[in-house]
Amino acid sequence: MFITRLESLRGIAALMVAVSHCLIVFAVNQNEMIWATPLQETQGTQAFITRLLLIPFNGGAAVTVFFVLSGYVLGLSLDRKSKSLGTCFAFYVKRLFRIYPAYLVCLTLIIFSIACFHTYTVYPDTSVWFKEWYQNPITIDNVLANYTLFETNLNQVAWTLKVELVMSV
Repeated sequence: MFITRLESLRGIAALMVAVSHCLIVFAVNQNEMIWATPLQETQGTQAFITRLLLIPFNGGAAVTVFFVLSGYVLGLSLDRKSKSLGTCFAFYVKRLFRIYPAYLVCLTLIIFSIACFHTYTVYPDTSVWFKEWYQNPITIDNVLANYTLFETNLNQVAWTLKVELVMSV
């Protein structure tokens, strides 16, 4: 279901997430966890400005907006249909087949890219959040866990899919 006003809100939330991620990639004044530092304890002008920008560009709040909007739209979509068990089952099967194949393609491309191009380098001026990404070699167990969404460390943003798929049931 497409509701223009809600899509506008989703666009704003996506922008908030993108800006917040840009702000927390690098350590600011050697502070590797700028997002967790209270504003009054921030040291230095650059760190203070970064921390100040993280208030309106709150990625966590924006993700919550996504979840609420998704739940609302899913509820509206289900409400328009008959309430039989077969209709609900068909709805969830369609939803799974709409989301999961795209996830599999993206994950396959990520695994290929990591295997071919990644060097497992720790960049000293980055945040703790960024340093945790892709630090372990790829194993078969890890790949299988990611394909089944038991883990999402190879495609970090997939944690939201896990939440959406589980919570929409």
